[in-house]
Amino acid sequence: MEEWSDRPAYNIIQIPQTHSMEDPNLLSELTSRYKGFRLQSLQLAPEAFASTYERESQFPVETWNNRLLNPQANTFVAKLTDRGVCDGWLATITMLGPMSGQQGAISANTSPWTSLASEEHGQRAAERRDSIWNFHLNALFTVPSARGNGLGYDLIWHAIAHAKANATEHKVAHVKIGVIVDSSNVAASALYRKCGFAVIEESMLSIPSDPEAGVERSARELKVLTMEQEIQL
Repeated sequence: MEEWSDRPAYNIIQIPQTHSMEDPNLLSELTSRYKGFRLQSLQLAPEAFASTYERESQFPVETWNNRLLNPQANTFVAKLTDRGVCDGWLATITMLGPMSGQQGAISANTSPWTSLASEEHGQRAAERRDSIWNFHLNALFTVPSARGNGLGYDLIWHAIAHAKANATEHKVAHVKIGVIVDSSNVAASALYRKCGFAVIEESMLSIPSDPEAGVERSARELKVLTMEQEIQL
């Protein structure tokens, strides 16, 4: 793993990019990189996520493709500027949405991917110009060697800017952006507070065991913070 004495030169891209969707070889490579980075994050920081490596490593390739190509899931990647689109990844965050009304409200007891509305619902949300739009942030992770350089901060603000631009385009005036954070992850909750988020709820979250994954692991309980930022446009 690379280490830097100075702040790495990076840029932020959004995936999938249009050209990658049109090139099946590039799309396959991008899906593989997306999957690998997610599984790496679950291995290196299992305490930071409600999911587990054992669970997600069993996902078929179709699941990863569907996540990457879902029109309501936008992943932002901080990558080294001198590398290709599939190389030099330093950090990622995924924004899910928009979702409208109570159905789209963030909940610690529901996976953000489960909450994610279908493409058809997303189109209806876009038509409801006077509704509240909900977005969920998910899977923020920075590789250990690149931490302390503000990558997570930059990614969060890129995601917020994306939500605001999307809402403005559809003349939606009220946006809520939510995220679930482990209460013991002080650095993560402080980062989100720095970006304008506030705690709206504390709750216990049960992380089930994964018997189908062939790995013995007991269920665990997490105290989590539901954090949210409201934006009036």
